[in-house]
Amino acid sequence: MFEVNGTTRSSTSCCGTQAYNSRSHICCAGQLQFKGSSTSCCGTQAYNSRSHICCAGQLQFKGSSTSCCGTQAYNSRSHICCAGQLQFKGSSTSCCGTQAYNSRSHICCAGQLQFKGSSTSCCGTQAYNSRSHICCAGQLQFKGSSTSCCGTQAYNSRSHICCAGQLQFKGSSTSCCGTQAYNSRSHICCRGRISFRGLYNSCG
Repeated sequence: MFEVNGTTRSSTSCCGTQAYNSRSHICCAGQLQFKGSSTSCCGTQAYNSRSHICCAGQLQFKGSSTSCCGTQAYNSRSHICCAGQLQFKGSSTSCCGTQAYNSRSHICCAGQLQFKGSSTSCCGTQAYNSRSHICCAGQLQFKGSSTSCCGTQAYNSRSHICCAGQLQFKGSSTSCCGTQAYNSRSHICCRGRISFRGLYNSCG
């Protein structure tokens, strides 16, 4: 093998304009540093990744359960990082923005904490009972056994059909053609137009 400044070509790398032996050195943001068995880079600094952790460019001491929260190191068993804010952690802790909360008793709805029941869901920032209500495009509506949404409207899917955001009455063979409802046994929808099936059995 060829040698470059005392290093073999197979282990030679570049750090900016400098050639270096990648077995003995590491290039950290353009700066050459000595390399050990567990060396990593934190900005221009080299560090031992077994004993330290790099948090947003800041070196911190590392334990068995250490994570980063911005530039801070923390114990992920006892704390939780919520949008850059450290909070104490329990068995059922989650984040809602920068707040920590108990996910058994509360629910996070678009950044707002709400009390939680057995059938609680979110509709925007509101919490609601999904057994009695339905969320239609951010609007809460009362819910029946066959309720669906058509835009912000709730409707009975047994008696109506939603055609491109428009509610129409529904029969046994009703389909949609754009915003219009039609009988698919007697009519056909071709490129947004409804025609008698006797004249056109298929769209040409």
